[in-house]
Amino acid sequence: MEIRDIDLLKDAGLLFRNKVIIWGAGRDGKMALRLLTEAEISVDCVCDKDTDKQGREIFGTQIVSPETVMQKTRTEDTVIIIATDLYGDAVLQHLNEMGICPSGGIYSHFGLNYALEYNIYNPCFAPAYRNMKLMERRLKAAQHSIQEANNLEHELMMAYWADVRPILVYQVGKVGSMSVYTSLLSRNMPAIHTHQIWDSPAKALLARADHKTTKIITMVREPIGRHLAEYMENMDDGFLDCEAQMDLCQNIIDRFVLYQKTADTEFDWFDQEIRRFTGIDIFDYPFDRVKGYGLIRQGEWEILVLKTEKLSDNEKVIGEFAGIPNFKLKNDNVAGKKPYRYLYANLKHDLKISREIVEYYYTDNERMDHFYTEEEKQVMRRKWEA
Repeated sequence: MEIRDIDLLKDAGLLFRNKVIIWGAGRDGKMALRLLTEAEISVDCVCDKDTDKQGREIFGTQIVSPETVMQKTRTEDTVIIIATDLYGDAVLQHLNEMGICPSGGIYSHFGLNYALEYNIYNPCFAPAYRNMKLMERRLKAAQHSIQEANNLEHELMMAYWADVRPILVYQVGKVGSMSVYTSLLSRNMPAIHTHQIWDSPAKALLARADHKTTKIITMVREPIGRHLAEYMENMDDGFLDCEAQMDLCQNIIDRFVLYQKTADTEFDWFDQEIRRFTGIDIFDYPFDRVKGYGLIRQGEWEILVLKTEKLSDNEKVIGEFAGIPNFKLKNDNVAGKKPYRYLYANLKHDLKISREIVEYYYTDNERMDHFYTEEEKQVMRRKWEA
């Protein structure tokens, strides 16, 4: 079996129609049990390989052995929640080796969490629970927005007090920029990572006329893959104010259609942020599509533009730009390591994007052509077309 979080997001009623088994009696197991209890979903048992834990209870729920779970899945309708984000693959392998195949499926801790969020309007859930989760959701969104703005301003204040002009790793989200940022920090290079400056109070600090050169590293990624990754990273926003349960794949497709109607693509980010902040239109400058980078020097600005798909090929370019010899990238914020990796894999397998949407991005698009070759675009078309 495989972890199919997408099935649980489509129908959280699986948790009410089957006996729920939590695999893992550690911190994540306790958290999963709390989430289910809040939602008034009964948990049959918790499983753990640790014989010292077996026979005990967590919040009144018995801890049992894998052999007990194997017997339950053969005689009863069950679902298993793997309550560990770090060792999900290892647990899944162990379940398959034991031949444990719950009729209702196997899901991750992340899948459980977001199934409860995504299905909040499902009539299975009590109104009181629904109202509590909606209040939590809006509070969390407001706190995140305020914290992000405060962090950027604080980092800039610290840099100017130290008379340091940091490198700005400044781009739209989900293009691999955290790998560049953390790699710079690991070599003691002052750097600040941000997606937004123009509407931030920190803009005034960066606009100081001290006649020092400001270096910016910005990045671009093929649009459909980037939009999908951004959706995964910010799933809460996808259903914050929706008063109905939505089909996950259709919701993503609807967002692509919305991007088309509003021209809200990553290429427009360069107008909304880079051009407004620096006065530089990066599309007026050459970009080496084969090598995957372009370098702009204008006035007090130096801007290195990188293509995500060629990032690992340009370690030397980044090192020379930053003044770091023997620079090496560290992989960070990679989707394959994220708690949502199973759902992400499910979506990439199940999602069928219409030819019209694919053509919108990859045909007669001057901005796409600025960064990508015809050969690269053909590969992308084959990957995404239904």
